[in-house]
Amino acid sequence: MQPSFVLHCNNLRVLQLVPLVFSKLPKWINPQALPKLCRLSLNLSVLYQLDVEILGKFQNLCFLGLCVSGFSSKISIVGGGRFQNLRYFKMAGKCPLESVRGAVPRLEGIWLLFPVCAIFNISYDIGLKFGLGNISSLQAVEAVLDCACCLPREVEQLEAELRHTVSIHPNRPTIQITRFREDEMVTSSDSVVERQKKRVRTSCTVYL
Repeated sequence: MQPSFVLHCNNLRVLQLVPLVFSKLPKWINPQALPKLCRLSLNLSVLYQLDVEILGKFQNLCFLGLCVSGFSSKISIVGGGRFQNLRYFKMAGKCPLESVRGAVPRLEGIWLLFPVCAIFNISYDIGLKFGLGNISSLQAVEAVLDCACCLPREVEQLEAELRHTVSIHPNRPTIQITRFREDEMVTSSDSVVERQKKRVRTSCTVYL
């Protein structure tokens, strides 16, 4: 059901739906219902490829913030006229996104929260580099490393890879890295089974 405020707000430009959590992208969030939307922030349990394609059709969207609390399959941000005016993107959670060459042509800033424990789980590929080299207008990268249930060397390795990825970008964008929940890191003395139990209990949800 479409909320009444959407039915009467064709001129709505800003929509911030946190801390609400939706199981999937609501059907009423679409370019036809909200043709002038410029800023959108929401929390989803799962993100699907179709959701990204729908969001990419908002012609005026310049800011997008997504928090995905559950695991999602790998998703590509493609061109084809989508995300033509997106300037800033925030992403938190366990969804592996990758931007292909030619997509998001005006994107200048990215804020990403990396759950390090998910990246170093061999059964899951989070898409570390996010296709940063394919974003032609990139100027600034902010990364938050969720260190809970990880070894210190894993956090250091991820930070080094991020800095290298940004350093070889043609634009030489700035990068700022912040560590989160460092006090919840584990030691090498923890058994593999115990570490996996802790990782399963770890939540990477962050309100945008």
